[in-house]
Parts: sequence; C-alpha cells; structure tokens
Amino acid sequence: MTHQLTASQEAAQETVPPGRVPTDHDDRAGLYEFLAGMPRHLRWIAHAWLHRQNGGQLTDWETLVDGILPEVEHDEEIADARTDLNRYLGMTASSLAASIRTADRLAGQVYDVEHAESADSTLMRHYLAEAERALRVAERFNPTRATDRPA
Repeated sequence: MTHQLTASQEAAQETVPPGRVPTDHDDRAGLYEFLAGMPRHLRWIAHAWLHRQNGGQLTDWETLVDGILPEVEHDEEIADARTDLNRYLGMTASSLAASIRTADRLAGQVYDVEHAESADSTLMRHYLAEAERALRVAERFNPTRATDRPA
C-alpha cells in the first residue's frame, strides 16, 4: 500500500517531531490515546507521521491506525451525544421551570382571568408540574449525568 502525500500533507507532517507516534506493537492503548488526543481535523496525518518516523518505510502500524481510528471516533461520537443529552435535559428543565413561573404569574400577580379562573389553566399548571417531576426522575436515572447516581 503506497500513500502519495499532497504538498499540504508533506508540509503538515513536518510539524511533528520524529518519534512522537507510538510504535510499540503492544501499546495499542498508547496509540489510541495518541489519536484521541489529536485534534480531529489533523488525524488524517497520522499516516504521514508514521511514514516519516519509519524512514519512509510503510509498516503494519498504518493498518493498526486504520483499525483504531474508528474506535476513537465512535467513542467521541458517544461523548458528544451524552453531552447533547445532558445539555438538552438541562434546557428542558429550565424551560419547564420558566413555563410554570409564567403560568403562576398569569394566574396570580398579573391576574389574567382566563388563566386565573379557568379549569384548563389549572390542568395545564398541574401537567407542567408533573412534567417537571418526571423530568427530575429521568435526570436522576440518566446513566451519564454529571453527578453520581444513588446506589
């Protein structure tokens, strides 16, 4: 397998000193950590670094990089989705709390007759409060939330 490097790839490979890419065949975890620590937009260059580091000789390390890179990217996709979930749960909790405060304000301090004296408004506030309680339960059982789950 021969890799032809573009001019920009050749220039980029010079930015990393030789010997930086782990090449111990038993250090799969080291290579994983190395690739995971690289900015995503620079991972393509791992082949070029290996090529340079090994004096222009292609090795089975390039095949190993190809095997580990999907794992790194999958783990990052999981981390990104977990972050999104936790952010959306937080935004939902904030929105529900604001909705409850606003509905209570319409039924109380502002005194909008339709909200203060309507059975529908009472039911709406009840279901908003139920949704808030259900969301707190869902957050508590989220396996990837930031705080520890109860034992």
